[in-house]
Amino acid sequence: MNLLIVGFEALNPDKTNLGYNVVKQLSDKIFEHNLIKLELPSSFDNSIDILEKAMDTFNPKIVLCINQLESKSGLSLERIAINIDDAQIPDNNGITPVDKKIYSKGENAYFTKLPIKKILKNLKSIQIPATISNSAGTHFSNHVMYGLLYLIENNKKFENTIGGLIHIPISKDENGNISSLLAMDDIVKALKIIIETVIKEPFEKKESKKKNYFFDFNI
Repeated sequence: MNLLIVGFEALNPDKTNLGYNVVKQLSDKIFEHNLIKLELPSSFDNSIDILEKAMDTFNPKIVLCINQLESKSGLSLERIAINIDDAQIPDNNGITPVDKKIYSKGENAYFTKLPIKKILKNLKSIQIPATISNSAGTHFSNHVMYGLLYLIENNKKFENTIGGLIHIPISKDENGNISSLLAMDDIVKALKIIIETVIKEPFEKKESKKKNYFFDFNI
């Protein structure tokens, strides 16, 4: 079985993305399953297209996106992605979408089908701080997560795939230098636990084709 582990290019003016740094430290196999690593460009224009091509090529059963988030808490297990791009800062191509739908015919929101409650329990059992997050924001993380879940819901080739997004906590100093709030070894250990949990546990059954979740996006 193939698993696709997705990191992100550093978003200017950041010099690095710790999420992808962690992805690179993962082994290439877990429980004899293949871990395929992908770095997405920080681009609203083509990141989802690149993700779709990778999914089409490798046909992964699990897709995990790992990005960084300025936060004072632990890992954030994202529950939901919404159909809106509303960026406060531009991507690396200088694009700053405002109140723009990601997919014109997509649902207002999609829920992950990852077993996030079980993941949370397993992380806490090894003293890794983590929470379930009900908002991935409206910038690039949400953009990619929504694109991923849209592809899973609307492409028959991916109907047996599940996916989602994990944020790792970072801090920035006054010069914009980034540091992790958790030891890198602990983050790598946490990602291994997450991957193992998803492989071992039944998928959480979530009804993801409901309309009118929170917002009216007819803008």
